[in-house]
Amino acid sequence: MESQVAQLISHQTNPDNYLRARAEQEFDQLVRSDPSQALCTLVAVGTSPHLDLAVRQGALLHVKRLVPMFWSPAFNSYEGPSTIAPTAKQYVRDCLLKLVGDPDSKIRNGASYAITQISAVDYPDEWPSLLSDLYATATDKTSTAYQVLGSLTVLRDLFDDLIPDEQFFEGGVSVRILQTCEMILTSDSYNFQIKAQTLKLLKTVVDVFNSAEVSDHPARKQFVDQVVPRLVDLLAAMAAQLVANKALLRSLVIISLKNELYGCLSALANTFPKLIAPHAPRLLDTAVRELASAAAVYVPLLAAEDIEAATNAQFSDLNEFQSVHIERIDSSELVAAAIAGTIAFLQALADLPGTFLPETTVHELCALLVQLNVLPREAQAGYQADFNDFVGVETELTIESGTVVRDATRDLLETANTELNGAMVAELVQQLTAQVRADAPDVTIESTAYLLMCLFSNEAELQPSFEPEELLKFLLQLVQEQFRRAQLLSARLIMLIPKFLMKYESYLKECGVGALEQILRLPLDADHELVGAAVLIAFQYFNHFIPSSQFNTDIQTRLLQLVKQLMDSATEDTNIMLLEALTIIINIDNRALATDEATLMLCMNLGFRDCSNFSLTASTLECVEDLLRGISEESYVGLCYKALPPLLKVVGDSNGEYSPELDLALQVLAVFLKGPAGPNDAGQGSDAVLPEDVFVAVFPSICSLILKCDDDEVLQSSSEVFNVLLSKGSPQIRAYRDAASGTTGNELLLKIVSKFLSPAMSDRAIVRLGDLIVLLIENFSTESSVWQHFQDILQAATLRLLAAKEMITIENLVLIFNTLTVLQPQQTVDFLAGFAVDGQSALEKVLPVWLQAFEVMRGYDRILSNIRAFIEIYKLDDVRLKRTLVNGDVLPNQVPDDVIVTRSMARKMPVRYEQIGADVKIVRLLLNEYKFQVRSAQKTEQTENPQPADDDDGWEDLDDVGVPSFEQLQQYVHEDEHTGRTLADNHGDEIRQLLAAFFKECTAKNLCGFRDVSLCPACTYLPSSSICFVNDSTRASSCCSTATCSSSRSRASRLTLLPESIAATEMASFLATILLMSSSVNFLVDMSRSSRNLASTWPTDGSSSPDSSSRLRYASNSDGLNGESEMHAISISFFDSP
Repeated sequence: MESQVAQLISHQTNPDNYLRARAEQEFDQLVRSDPSQALCTLVAVGTSPHLDLAVRQGALLHVKRLVPMFWSPAFNSYEGPSTIAPTAKQYVRDCLLKLVGDPDSKIRNGASYAITQISAVDYPDEWPSLLSDLYATATDKTSTAYQVLGSLTVLRDLFDDLIPDEQFFEGGVSVRILQTCEMILTSDSYNFQIKAQTLKLLKTVVDVFNSAEVSDHPARKQFVDQVVPRLVDLLAAMAAQLVANKALLRSLVIISLKNELYGCLSALANTFPKLIAPHAPRLLDTAVRELASAAAVYVPLLAAEDIEAATNAQFSDLNEFQSVHIERIDSSELVAAAIAGTIAFLQALADLPGTFLPETTVHELCALLVQLNVLPREAQAGYQADFNDFVGVETELTIESGTVVRDATRDLLETANTELNGAMVAELVQQLTAQVRADAPDVTIESTAYLLMCLFSNEAELQPSFEPEELLKFLLQLVQEQFRRAQLLSARLIMLIPKFLMKYESYLKECGVGALEQILRLPLDADHELVGAAVLIAFQYFNHFIPSSQFNTDIQTRLLQLVKQLMDSATEDTNIMLLEALTIIINIDNRALATDEATLMLCMNLGFRDCSNFSLTASTLECVEDLLRGISEESYVGLCYKALPPLLKVVGDSNGEYSPELDLALQVLAVFLKGPAGPNDAGQGSDAVLPEDVFVAVFPSICSLILKCDDDEVLQSSSEVFNVLLSKGSPQIRAYRDAASGTTGNELLLKIVSKFLSPAMSDRAIVRLGDLIVLLIENFSTESSVWQHFQDILQAATLRLLAAKEMITIENLVLIFNTLTVLQPQQTVDFLAGFAVDGQSALEKVLPVWLQAFEVMRGYDRILSNIRAFIEIYKLDDVRLKRTLVNGDVLPNQVPDDVIVTRSMARKMPVRYEQIGADVKIVRLLLNEYKFQVRSAQKTEQTENPQPADDDDGWEDLDDVGVPSFEQLQQYVHEDEHTGRTLADNHGDEIRQLLAAFFKECTAKNLCGFRDVSLCPACTYLPSSSICFVNDSTRASSCCSTATCSSSRSRASRLTLLPESIAATEMASFLATILLMSSSVNFLVDMSRSSRNLASTWPTDGSSSPDSSSRLRYASNSDGLNGESEMHAISISFFDSP
């Protein structure tokens, strides 16, 4: 059978289609008739050295494909019906372990992949000896080099998905792995290829150290603190030995080893800076010496016409290196990557606290970086032949392997601390002026200018060691001198000037616009496209510190001419750069440019060059929005006459079929229909009614497109256009009647709504359906011909919400119920409770989806809309809400302690939640949002108005939301999976004020039994209105798993994890703030690590409490939680009498 399978595999790559198809069919039949025998035969073919290598590789590819289909039901793609026989499994596993030692790297790689696949379901229960077998092979003195390499590769792969943190640390895996790595790296019995592979494995171990939440486990933290310095000593000694041995300079294998070595060191330095800091001086010296050694090999290669051929000629072990590398990396790329890795390590060292570079080291490092950052001759020729290549690299829109050294250097210089940044700027400014005076090669001056660009991009504030105005004059004069002779150097200098001006803006406040005007006076004709592109890039740098309004119309005109001049030769990334520059140019004076169509058509021509390029289309839309912003009605209508016909032609010619051109045309139409927005209404458009001519031109075309189209993307884009028509053209829709068919606007509206509500529509197609129905409510509630169908529309929308899977669609549909609830809360709840879906009321179905959507919802307005709706729902105090159970917090201890769960297993396990009433969930969500808004407001205030601590008592009114300790209470459970909202979303404080007022009302009036709401059912000795705060994360699970609980709804607690170092004053301040919100709140506080002096720090003057007769009462439970004597229950209440 082995020969038959080998022949079938061979025929599967035959160019004869008939023979190939027949072989594939026979092979499939053979596998399905007996999967166990087939897999055994395939691994036998893979282990047969007499067979052709391509056949052996093909056999292993089939093994990788068939294992998930037949090995075990634990695989998602398992087909069955029967699993592989146990004896066959053992045979396959044994053969694969043998194959990881095969001399061919592709065979080893295939076997390693298959082992990793199988181990995901077999380890540890069915394959308990896996790790031991791999250790034994890797450390056995009789193992071949290939066997050791293969075993190390498999061990590294297993860490990505198989070994859980518990087994790694407490199960002894870490010790065994580290011992194996140390033995191999310190032994002369292993070659450099094996040591390089060992370093890859060690890098994976360091990553585990970083990802295992070591700080939360004292034993693990102690282990890591002991291991890391030893690892650093080992790797530092290894690096010093390698750099001292000059005989190793011309070896690709050694360069590969160094690349892995400095990758490990960088990972350690970035992850454990405090542990690495004592070793920084000697590591810094070694790294600089390594750069010097590498420069001796690398720099001469930069001048070669063919850098790859020149590199290969330098190294005698090319074949040996390629024999063990699957990736087949080019030699020149490897050398550059190794240098970049060393520079990255220097960056990690420079970031360490207390790192100091002596003046001699700074001088040497700058000289080395100038040499290493010279552009290769191939790159120079490419840039000068096609300026588009230059633009792609400089704007970082293109990833070029040839720029890896420059990229690493940029990261080092842009993040250097103030002291190093200042020293390097002073050194390189001196070198630049000296190079110019000495008539140094252009490539050397260009490299120095590049380094200064990076240093000037660093945000460190510097006192210049030179006269800034004199240097500016020097640079501008140098541009004039080099302009016609050296385009690449001139381009670099032009981009350097705005970086320099921004760095020393306080010294050169009035020089920015003048410098740009001087640059624009250069004769930038068609023969200087490279320089012209650099000018447009530099102009965007100028805009980083000079608002567009400060540029005059002469600059605007000259830059527009430059864009037009370059656009004919522009490709791909350059088109994006031109549009990004055009956006700024437009904003200099968009009203002047809106008087004719020239600029608009320029934007459109650039944008429609590649409609499938997202960056290009986004820039196009931004340009059109900026051009329309705040222009007169006359200019707007004039631009519509020019822009709408070609756009509507694309719509009409499409026949409903998707194309990138149609998609962009619809997006531009939506922007146009929104109209000329005000200066502060970016993207929102004006509130004015659409001009009649515009409406008549667009409405029938869009309606026709929607009604005949079935493509999801087109329906999504066209629905956005339709929604704008609905928002701004509702009077015209009501008055519209099609001349040919007699169909009214209202009838077309209902047809379109009906189509989007159809179960046949996908989630992607109806992503704007919620907006559409909200607009229907707002604009057509008085139209009887539409409103008579509203209940049916709402029921259909409810069904679509319940059927939706895409979160963006769910969020949009939820807006319907937000709007209705704010308008008519009781009627909305009654409506949902009044019809059934799958045997349950729609209310019971919708509420869980609605509440879950809020937790991931983005956008300030949408969040605000939800909050208003939730407040109205809660105020109804409807018993149906209290009876509707929804998911609360994740239940703890979902896996028994004695069960080993791998990462892949954990991803597949279902998550169980506590079940709580919808009213409780609403309060929890709103409280969570309020805490988020409080911290956001404080961070914004502290950023804008940093002030020293005052001497008051630390109390503020709830309206001021000013309890400074909130800033330190960062570790709330589930907050890291909250919504992904950023502070940038909070462009107003309406949410915070709304929630503050809501909670004040709840606590003052006990609104809807607020005091009885179980925000956090804790332990039996606390009332059900408890909120639980724990400041020791190791006790969190024990608190949650208390056997009995005062709340009948759930045993799980909502834990708020306080920082372990929180002071008593901060604890008191925080608790007092909560008390301001509630007249009776109970807390479960873990005082095991925080100060025990809470009582002594509590404000007692009465002025800081809502009631002067209030006092603090501690109720201590001597047994603690689950027998923990360090835990204390604190019941804090306000009393009317002493």
